[in-house]
Amino acid sequence: MSRRAFGAALRQARLAAGLSLAELARQVHYTKGHLSKIENGHKQATVALARRCDQVLHARGTLSALAPSSEAEQAPNQETPAGNAIAALAPWQPTTAGLHGEHAFPAPQPWGSATASTDHRGAADGLAVVLDQLRVLGRSLAPHLILPMLVPQVGVLGGLAGEAAAGDRTRLLTLAARGAEFAGWMTQEAGDHVGAGQWTRRAADLALHAGDRDMVAYCLVRDAELRLYDSDGRSTVELTTAVRGFDGVRPRTRALAAHREAQGHALVGAARQCHEALARAEELWAQSNEDAVALGSTTVTDLGSAVAGWCAFDLGDLDRAIELLGVGLAGIPPSSPRIRALFGTRLALAHEAAGEFAEAERLARSVLDVVPAIRSATVRSQLLQLASALRRHSHSPGALTLRADLADALRVEPVHR
Repeated sequence: MSRRAFGAALRQARLAAGLSLAELARQVHYTKGHLSKIENGHKQATVALARRCDQVLHARGTLSALAPSSEAEQAPNQETPAGNAIAALAPWQPTTAGLHGEHAFPAPQPWGSATASTDHRGAADGLAVVLDQLRVLGRSLAPHLILPMLVPQVGVLGGLAGEAAAGDRTRLLTLAARGAEFAGWMTQEAGDHVGAGQWTRRAADLALHAGDRDMVAYCLVRDAELRLYDSDGRSTVELTTAVRGFDGVRPRTRALAAHREAQGHALVGAARQCHEALARAEELWAQSNEDAVALGSTTVTDLGSAVAGWCAFDLGDLDRAIELLGVGLAGIPPSSPRIRALFGTRLALAHEAAGEFAEAERLARSVLDVVPAIRSATVRSQLLQLASALRRHSHSPGALTLRADLADALRVEPVHR
């Protein structure tokens, strides 16, 4: 859509709402001159601004649909067959695409007869404790410190499964699948989406052999998360809606799939579908069994509010985004700086978009304090958005200083070994 066509649509929506250009500028926190240039076709509107104008002018997504690079004009496929989504997690093949050098993927093991001399049950108990401790460490340590400890554990579990009897083999394969999924998350945090996808497919393959359909479904949720961070809302929705057709999936995992689906809908500006998915997630979450082994984040007390706030920001509803992200952030303990930094940066983005620079700066600086330690690519992606948004505060000394500090922090690249 041309700049002139968008500008004409914006002017029409503004006049229909009975707002002057100055009044609209105050409500969307842009200058009157900037909006005037957009209405006259001299400047390009961002998708974020279009969604904010949709919200203020009650335009029901019409401006978002006209914005450049917007995906809102075509609704995602709501009925993707489960088989197609499983095909997206094709059988794993040995590769070193995800990790480099000595941290390559463990070789697959043949599943043969049991070795009587090995205490497989005791080994599984001990390795389960090791994996749990690595997950705790992963909340605050950089991925390049976690992966060298984690990858060998997955290899050991695979090797033990290859010689264990049926009962112990299933548990060992399940643990290996969960270790591989965690390696995928750490690889994503290291900034390598290709490698993260490889690990996720490995986890799905192990889970299939273990008969753990809940884990297979969660691997779809994880793959959808990779698509979300690649700004691919349609694929995010397609992968997560496939989980609905799976048998043997716990309510918690279905709720996590609905959360990710909602985020995909929000990314393409589909507000109604987003809110429906959030409502479904809330119902499923209420059915989840706290005694079951939890997949996904366990350190966010109110994950529903945090995800709903994430979606509200993408949909341009800044007041709701600030409220819900604030609730979500308040429920994350200081012992989980990685996830606190992610939602803290998201909240800073919402405050900046709402014209509340002082609060955005406070939140951003609290994140900058932990960036060197956690080396998080997902946090980095949000900080890059904030640095870009700060360009519109070109006459603010505070914004210029914060941008410079963000630039210094972002020079610390995720480490590949």
